[in-house]
Amino acid sequence: MIGYEKLYDNTYEVAYCWRDLPDRVKAGEEDHIDYAEARVAEELGPGEWVERIRLVDSVWVGVYRVYTAPAIPETPITEWIHALADEDPCVREAAIYALGDLRNRRAVPALINTLRNDNDPNVRVIAAYILGELGDPSAIQPVKEALRNAIRQKDWGMWVAAEWALDELTRTTT
Repeated sequence: MIGYEKLYDNTYEVAYCWRDLPDRVKAGEEDHIDYAEARVAEELGPGEWVERIRLVDSVWVGVYRVYTAPAIPETPITEWIHALADEDPCVREAAIYALGDLRNRRAVPALINTLRNDNDPNVRVIAAYILGELGDPSAIQPVKEALRNAIRQKDWGMWVAAEWALDELTRTTT
């Protein structure tokens, strides 16, 4: 899946998930960035890559870049919230990042639900980080619960994410 979210005007943040790329790309027969750029250009029309925003991790789970292109309709927040229930964890991860980028606190209850109930540990970790970034006080208790569970279950990824999120939440709410 290659997805994009409108940032402003005709500028989009583009993301893709490594596990969704074709086998020829994974085998190194075609560069994954070239592949993603070509697919985005097919969908959005001719445009220009402006800058890389962030790498999700060193194994290329996702690459986020800014792309300017002709205008397309903006995805409403309700569609991103609905995408949190998608069966594909890559879609759920992309939705969490999009909701974080939108910085709309209406997403907080859905992100809390994802933190508590998603069956994919990576999705829960990303939800914790984004809840920390959003800084809504209603997320403090659920993040504390996630931290307690992570310590009890020795889930080091969630432990780090929840600790960071809790630091952010308590810093922004005091």
